[in-house]
Amino acid sequence: MAGASGILITYSGYPYTPSSMMPDNGLANLAGALIKNGHDVLILDYCMADIVRRLMPQNIKDDLTKLLPLLKDAKDHKLFDEFKTISAGMEAHREKEVHKIYKEIEEQIVLRKADFIGFKLWMGDGFTDTIRIAELIK
Repeated sequence: MAGASGILITYSGYPYTPSSMMPDNGLANLAGALIKNGHDVLILDYCMADIVRRLMPQNIKDDLTKLLPLLKDAKDHKLFDEFKTISAGMEAHREKEVHKIYKEIEEQIVLRKADFIGFKLWMGDGFTDTIRIAELIK
């Protein structure tokens, strides 16, 4: 009898430290144990350097680059309002990317006829976004 087909997923959200983008030994070990027991496993790693490009679009980078030099002498509340606007834009963009990631995972679930999926949970927006992705999959 053939083993089950599964997908293991890691998504940390915005990488706050370099360790957020390190290969995940825990998922690799779990995948190895599953494969050893006859299961077919795919790891989807959304904690790689390209996640920075996905979550931080060029227009937002440009806006931040313009504002950062002004922070040294910031006494004007207007500057902070601009940062709030940029933050809201980043949040909206992240939500769109989370939905795209969900669609990518959904495609793999259908393609592989996955019997199970598993997520590594991170702190912060990685946690809340992963819960959101799981809810969408459900």
